[in-house]
This record gives sequence, C-alpha cells and structure tokens, in this order.
Amino acid sequence: MTIVQDKSASEDQKNLALNTVLEKSLIHQNYALFNQAYTFLPKNVAQYVFSDSNYVTYKKQPPLGNFVWKGTTISSKISCPDLYILTQKLQVEPKDSSLRLCLGEYMRSDKAYRLSGITESEKQYSTLQGPIFARGQVYKEIIKSTSNTDLKAYALYRAIMCYSPGGLNDCQDTDVAKSVRKQWFDQIKRDYPETSWAKSLKYYW
Repeated sequence: MTIVQDKSASEDQKNLALNTVLEKSLIHQNYALFNQAYTFLPKNVAQYVFSDSNYVTYKKQPPLGNFVWKGTTISSKISCPDLYILTQKLQVEPKDSSLRLCLGEYMRSDKAYRLSGITESEKQYSTLQGPIFARGQVYKEIIKSTSNTDLKAYALYRAIMCYSPGGLNDCQDTDVAKSVRKQWFDQIKRDYPETSWAKSLKYYW
C-alpha cells in the first residue's frame, strides 16, 4: 500500500503492488484492506485482463480486471452482488454464511483463476496475517449449521463437486473421506430431491 500511494512510484510499480494487495488480502479475508485497495483501481480496470484483443496493450500489466466481477444468480432465492459490494458487506459481517458462499462463487469463477495457486503458496509461506479462505470449509460450515434449506442444498452440492471429476479436492480445505462424501450425497438426494442440484448429481467421487 505504501507503493500504491507513493506519488513517485511508476504506474507499473503501483499496479503490481495493487494486484498483490488485492489478491492476498482477499485470500486472507482481510476485507478492510481489500476495500481500501480497491478504491485505487484504474478507471479502465476492466481492460486489464489477458485476452487476444488487448494482449499487446496490457501484456506487462497484472490482470486487475479480474476483480471486476458482476456477481451471479445461483437460484431464485440465492443471488450474489458484485465483488466490491460483497466485500464491503463481508467487512461488516465476515461470518455471514450467504456472503461467504458468494465469495466462494467468485473464487470458483474464471476471474479467480490465479488465486488457487496463490492460496496454496500462502498456506506454506504466509505473507499476510488472517485466516485463509477456503470455500470447501464454507460448505462444511453451512451443512452443519444453517437451517436455510436452499443454502444447505447448494452447499451439499458444491461440497461434493469439490471432488469432481477425479476425486481430487479443488476447494482449498482439508480433504474428507469418500464415506463423508457419500453421506452428503445421500443427504441431498433424501432431503432435497426436487432441487436441480440433487437431480444433476450422479456421483460423489
């Protein structure tokens, strides 16, 4: 942040520093720092992405456009706001299940393709304080605690899908035994059989 706010720093230096702060603060659930840094994004930030159309212009810049996420609609009862609104809400209510679920939606989107590798690196050599976000852990917490049927059904679905398609966990949390995944599978089929999520599941890997 010192570099980001340094008037003598070059644009390249500021953008690299800003990208580093945004990625690591989000991984470590430091929403106050993330929201502070977010206000320094360039006005044309959406163009800072790696694509065929703008590669020459932005090939030396970090992909700051990855933080422009418009949110998503999971179902008629579950929807997620854009990333900046989401993190502002998380700063106030960091333990809110639906908000944490939505951060998981961002983390599994194509906008967050870099964050999985950085998360694994931060687990081994942490460069920032704060617990590391793992969407798989969010799903487990929702399965155990919430009474919201839509959230629980979707969390069960996503917890199982963490291991699709080859049985390897892609959700950054501690692995669970196949017997636990079988319990989740049986639970969603038994308790929420009419949901599209239950109907689409054929395996528990």
